[in-house]
Amino acid sequence: MVSWQPGTSVSRYDFLAREVHKYKPKIIVEIGVLYGKTSTRLIAAAKKYHEKIDFYGFDLFGSATDEKLLSEVSTMPITAQKATEKLGSLGANVTLFEGDTTKTLPIFLAMNIEPDFVFIDGGHSPETIEHDFSMIRKVMHEDTKVYFDDYIETDSGEDLGWGCKYLISKLQIDPTIEVRHLPCIQHFKLRKRGSAEWTIPGTLEIVRISHARLLHPA
Repeated sequence: MVSWQPGTSVSRYDFLAREVHKYKPKIIVEIGVLYGKTSTRLIAAAKKYHEKIDFYGFDLFGSATDEKLLSEVSTMPITAQKATEKLGSLGANVTLFEGDTTKTLPIFLAMNIEPDFVFIDGGHSPETIEHDFSMIRKVMHEDTKVYFDDYIETDSGEDLGWGCKYLISKLQIDPTIEVRHLPCIQHFKLRKRGSAEWTIPGTLEIVRISHARLLHPA
């Protein structure tokens, strides 16, 4: 199932904070902490509604290599220590996982935690995005909302080889899943996977996934 909404000038990450205000999650997962800016917005928004917030963050942190970042169209994140210092002052229970999600997400699944709100914005290769969602899908409860960054449309229609569009094309024909393109389209200069040149004009969107049978009204 697919629902499109018109674009606005609101940044993608500000819009995520709006979604937190809307659904008021207590347990937040972010795959791709990077500098902790979005993490801070999500936690701060959730703290307005709950005294106790559990935040679980995933990234390569200190284990990131230039080769890995280039293949995943990613940016060098801060260290886990700096992320802990930054997020630990926000009043949430913060747990960070350092390393490749093929190793860290199974550890999280073994903790039997069902998140309310998940933002997937770590490795950007189609293989990594599909893996990350396949793991998170196992712990989604009836009202879990999962958000994907980087739904890409290039002005020329060129395939850049990264982003969540590959996975979304599969999920949008799954009758048990609701796919909603959120009204936060932004124009950027993009690059092909494996290239360091940001020269290709296109747009990025955030897409929300939830269980279709229990979808809340938009």
